[in-house]
Amino acid sequence: MARRHPSRQNCAHPNLVWGGYRVTRLGRKHLQQCLDCGAHFTPDDGFKKMHYEKEIILIAVDLYRQGLSLRKVKQFLAQHHGVRVSQVSIMKWVNKYSELLQKYLSEVKPRIKGTVHLDEKLLKVRGKQRRYWGAKDQKTKFRLASHLSESAENEEAYRLFRRMIYGTTGRFRLLVSDKLGAYQRAFNKFFQRASNPRMKGARLNHGVPIGCKRHGLKRNNNTIERDNQRIGRRVVLTRGFKSERSAWNTLQFMDIGYNFLDPHLGLGERTPAEAAGVGIGTEENPLMRLVFLIAR
Repeated sequence: MARRHPSRQNCAHPNLVWGGYRVTRLGRKHLQQCLDCGAHFTPDDGFKKMHYEKEIILIAVDLYRQGLSLRKVKQFLAQHHGVRVSQVSIMKWVNKYSELLQKYLSEVKPRIKGTVHLDEKLLKVRGKQRRYWGAKDQKTKFRLASHLSESAENEEAYRLFRRMIYGTTGRFRLLVSDKLGAYQRAFNKFFQRASNPRMKGARLNHGVPIGCKRHGLKRNNNTIERDNQRIGRRVVLTRGFKSERSAWNTLQFMDIGYNFLDPHLGLGERTPAEAAGVGIGTEENPLMRLVFLIAR
């Protein structure tokens, strides 16, 4: 049995080597030993203290991200992996890993390379209407910022613009939105008199809906509106969301997967993150790689 030490949580100078393993009901867990204090550590791979195998957890949250309902995910795990898990547990996994990923990726700043498109998607949370605001780079396909709100007031558009500006690098040249007045007022506040070279000289144009493309109109907002269709399919499947937390975490997890996990044909089979200069590599399981990065 691994020797325990009262200072193992407060070791200031860890000099770690491989320290054997311990046996759990999920199999062997490798240990590390600190040569300075003698403490043994279980390395955190992002699934520490979880009661199911990490492969099962990843399959569950990824299937839910890709559009399956909680009930369908539960049935899939039972039929194909012989694992019985409740829908409540699956939603807890989604909330947990979505929040961890959001915290880690909040420090990641993609580079803007093209026109930035702005729009909002209407959805229901606990029977009440909400707006899911979004900003997306046309060239890299990266979803730059998102925000969930009750209204379309100026403050909500300001919040989206702040996240978009401070969470990215690169220069803004052209922004395209619909004719919602909050976008124009937010643009005036942040861009009109900006001295920052990133924002100086940027323009805001009003795009037309997808349906107007057949009329040959030049400016359209198709980039972000197609993204809203992706979100809409998820919302229709769940018939709205049961809580603010599950709504935000599900939507954010979808955006993270879209940016970092799903390759795009139009980007040469690269992910938007790779196109924006913040990719995580080409590992066989990029979701496991993301979770591992959180745990480091």
